[in-house]
Amino acid sequence: MRTLLAPLKGRYGFYLTALTCIFLLCLSFACAGGGEEEAEEAEEAGHEADMEHAVAEEPAEMTESSDAETAESSDAETAESSDTEMEESSDAPRVWFITPEDGATVTSPVAFEFGSENITIEPKGDIHEGAGHHHLALNTECLPAGEAIPEADPWVHFGDGAAMIEMQLEPGEHTITIQIGDGEHVTLDEAGLCTSVTITVSE
Repeated sequence: MRTLLAPLKGRYGFYLTALTCIFLLCLSFACAGGGEEEAEEAEEAGHEADMEHAVAEEPAEMTESSDAETAESSDAETAESSDTEMEESSDAPRVWFITPEDGATVTSPVAFEFGSENITIEPKGDIHEGAGHHHLALNTECLPAGEAIPEADPWVHFGDGAAMIEMQLEPGEHTITIQIGDGEHVTLDEAGLCTSVTITVSE
């Protein structure tokens, strides 16, 4: 066998060596190529993971931004609504007690003084739009709109257009109501034109 291979080795040794070198080079390139492919696959996998992480974080950021914008919009609407209510209330007619204050403890005789705005206080008689006079009642609630105010106890009429009075009251707790009526003592249709305070008269 060696005798047969010897001539082949001598004759084809150069070619075998060359083929072996080529084979080894190809194998080396193949291994290197496989490593590059693995590296590229790893890089692509890492890029996809980063993309997934970014997509996962984006909705949270969008939600936080949306919540912040909603809160700002709600605050703006609340402020606008409050401003509108203030403008509307500033134009609405109303009446109130200057003295005494609600919850006050006072001595008899009790001095009552009334304040009013956006309505003309005038004596009884002719009926004018946006005008009327005071009526005070002891331990009585506001009367419904459009109802005639009785000209008897417990109501006191200020037909002369006055806005203050002193009254003798029994010791204890009392609810005092002031209500505006027109020239014929009929209650008006604005809720702010009647109000009450509760006071305590000391002994």
